[in-house]
Amino acid sequence: MFSTATLRPVPWAPPGPGDRRQASPGRRSPDRGRLAAGASQVRGDTRRLCRSGPRFGIVDGTLVDSEQVHHRALVDALRGWGIEAPDDLQRELIGLAMADTFARVRGRFARLPDYDEFVAAKSRAYLARAKDLKMRPGAAAAFDWLSRRRTPQALVSNSARALLDANLRAVGLFEADLITVSRDDVDRGKPDPEPYLRAAERLRIPPGECLVIEDSPPGVASGLAAGMTVLAWPEPDRCDLAFPPGATLAPPDALISRVRDLFAG
Repeated sequence: MFSTATLRPVPWAPPGPGDRRQASPGRRSPDRGRLAAGASQVRGDTRRLCRSGPRFGIVDGTLVDSEQVHHRALVDALRGWGIEAPDDLQRELIGLAMADTFARVRGRFARLPDYDEFVAAKSRAYLARAKDLKMRPGAAAAFDWLSRRRTPQALVSNSARALLDANLRAVGLFEADLITVSRDDVDRGKPDPEPYLRAAERLRIPPGECLVIEDSPPGVASGLAAGMTVLAWPEPDRCDLAFPPGATLAPPDALISRVRDLFAG
């Protein structure tokens, strides 16, 4: 998971009453038209954005190395129904929201239970393994560097609120004034632009001045569709992932140097 932050220091205060760290239960986007209008802003090249002060985005699976835990939780849930996950299943599901994951898995295994039971079983398995979560090497350095610069940050995730909060607690980042967007806070998850547009709205930052860091193709597509500049930062063992055109690739071991370069303009 990653955050949104300016590429230059700006005055910033904790969000007001309308920008709470998380949405109230069951909250959905009240005005998709207004969010979509933000995505229509023209996105310039990275150098122009650096001079004008864009923001930086960190997405679930990037700040917190959760992809393996998600996969193991799915394997645990499937075994409860007597199903062994094939070796290629993890790659197919990288970055997908729960509904899309269910659709893909049910397409392979007809005897899968209904959606609600699937979600409950996988979520229980994930929360049981949350203690294994760690920050991804390189992500913590970038997050801390931006924090020292007093740059606004928001976490955007395709996970449910309960799972996102468990991630943050596991790595010590569960803070009352940290702006976060979960799958429960929007009508449409990644690759739709709504999650990133929601984050920009809560930060009161134009989408065209935002920089997103993503490790999955759906997340990259979401950031690009929102009109933001995107760094694609794959896991070390996922360098063969095909990211949508328009993103800039950040090698697994070079995130902090890429971010510093962008801020240097």
